[in-house]
Amino acid sequence: MKKLFEKWIIPICLLIMISSQIREYLIKSEIHTGNWAIVVVLIPWALKGFEINVSKYLEWLSIIIAVLLVIW
Repeated sequence: MKKLFEKWIIPICLLIMISSQIREYLIKSEIHTGNWAIVVVLIPWALKGFEINVSKYLEWLSIIIAVLLVIW
């Protein structure tokens, strides 16, 4: 049971964050790039939870995109 919980916790949190940001954009027309940066950084870890082989290229790309989102 614990393994199943650990496998699904990050993807569920990411979906909640994405849906709340979409809702925020539709209601107030605001984009919070810091939250999107967190989502982008956590995507490789979410994929690793499902035992998908994630390349270093994808990890570095997500970090670069997150830094650009924070700067923007």
